[in-house]
Amino acid sequence: MMRMMVVIMTIVVALGIVSRQGSCTIVQFIFGDSLSDVGNNNYLSKSLARASLPWYGIDFGNGMPNGRFCNGRTVADIIGARQLMVFGLGPMGCIPLQRVLSSSGNCQEKTNNLAISFNKAAAKLLQELSSNLPNASFRFGDAYNVVDDVIKNPDKYGFENSDSPCCSFGRIRPALTCVPASRLCKDRSKYVFWDEYHPTDKANEIIANEIIRKLGFVHVNTTSSQGPALAPSS
Repeated sequence: MMRMMVVIMTIVVALGIVSRQGSCTIVQFIFGDSLSDVGNNNYLSKSLARASLPWYGIDFGNGMPNGRFCNGRTVADIIGARQLMVFGLGPMGCIPLQRVLSSSGNCQEKTNNLAISFNKAAAKLLQELSSNLPNASFRFGDAYNVVDDVIKNPDKYGFENSDSPCCSFGRIRPALTCVPASRLCKDRSKYVFWDEYHPTDKANEIIANEIIRKLGFVHVNTTSSQGPALAPSS
């Protein structure tokens, strides 16, 4: 099970590239699953999940689908790290899909415990790598607690819903990914989750800011989401 969960880990490598004019541009190389994907999945011909369809990307740039499994930015878009960083797992047992598949509708604690165990193992591994490779910098971005708090106390962060997706087929669940025929919630900024798996732009910003705070990073990426557009009529 731990081996299967490794694919959920995201690695962000950010390099400073100096241009001819002498200015420094931050370039990110992102390796991870759909929580941080910026379009690579579109080139996997056998993948059934697609973020190249409406209503993904509705609050990013020109509002067109861009490969991100979110209405706006991912955590990786918001964080500009100047080193190799690995994102840990959040409370995976509390994503809408896990809730709707449970008999009670509550979080599945067994899944959450697996995520906690994975985070501990990953953090230990990165610490060992940093010790053995003195010329490299490895950091572990653990946001489990803040995501857990957002889900359990959504009103504290300005959310009204933390247990169901903004983009879905209404009462027909699980809807899996967001597709053109899906319905959108009236206010995406009030939802923690965009679809059955992924956080919304606003939730990702809260998660990213917590990682930035914990690791002592400074914002070097000015990527921002536009204000929520009107939801399409159903």
